[in-house]
Amino acid sequence: MYKKVLKQAYLFIIGGVMFYSCGNETVSDNDTDSDGEFTEMSNELEGDGEINSQDLMDELLDEPEVVPNSAWQIDNYAKHLIGEDIASSSETADYTKGEYWYYQTLDVVGGFASVTGGIEGWKEFVVWRMADGDDLVGEMTVECGPACGYEYTFYKGKGADIAEYTQDELFPLDAMNKHMDLMADIINEKYPVEYPEDRQLVYRFPQKGTGMQVDLVLGADEIQVPILKLAWNKTLFTVAEFLKEGEPEEGY
Repeated sequence: MYKKVLKQAYLFIIGGVMFYSCGNETVSDNDTDSDGEFTEMSNELEGDGEINSQDLMDELLDEPEVVPNSAWQIDNYAKHLIGEDIASSSETADYTKGEYWYYQTLDVVGGFASVTGGIEGWKEFVVWRMADGDDLVGEMTVECGPACGYEYTFYKGKGADIAEYTQDELFPLDAMNKHMDLMADIINEKYPVEYPEDRQLVYRFPQKGTGMQVDLVLGADEIQVPILKLAWNKTLFTVAEFLKEGEPEEGY
C-alpha cells in the first residue's frame, strides 16, 4: 500500500511538471517564485533541463514497505529481532551484499522460523497470540562449538513495540526446576555423563500447535531427554504432564 501511494504521488508530480513545461502561456516570476516552492521542486526534479524520472521512480520503489504492527507475522519478528534482512534460503543469500542470514525453515501460518548463517549455530523464533491482543514472541539462540548452549528470550507486545518479558511471568519455573533436578539424578544413574552438574531446560519451540515440550540437556550437551510438556492458555504456560520415563532422543 505504501509503495502504491508513492507511485501515485510520483505520477502526480511528473504530470504537474509536464503540464507546466508544455503549457502555451508564459508563467510570470510572481507565479513561480512568490514563495520559492515551485522553483525548488523543479530544481530537484530536473537535471540539465530534463526530468530524471527513472531515478525518481527507482528511489520511490526502493522505499521499504511498512507493515502495521497489527499485521506482523513471524518473518517480520525474525527480521526485527535480528536487525538485518533474511534471505529465503542459503542459495539466495548474497554475502557480497551483506546478506549473512537465511531461513532454514519459515512457516508463516504456523508462526515458526529457523534462521542461520550469521553465527556458529542458529536462531529459532515462534509467536503465540495472546488473550489480551498482544503477541508473545520466543527467540532461541543456539551457539555451538564444541558443545551447544541454548539461550532464550521472550517478548510481549505488538509489532515493533514488543518488549522483553521475563520467564517467571510465563512459566511455573519452581515446579519445572524441581522436576529437572529429580530427573537429572535418575537419568545420570541410568546414562552416566561426565559433567552431571551441567543441566539445562531446553524449550522445543512448536512448529504445530501451541503446547511445548521441554527437554533436559545433561552434561556438556551429552544427553537430551524430554521431561515435561507445557500447555498454553493464551496468557501463560502451565504444566500439562511431568514425564518420568523419559528416554534419550535426538536433540538439536
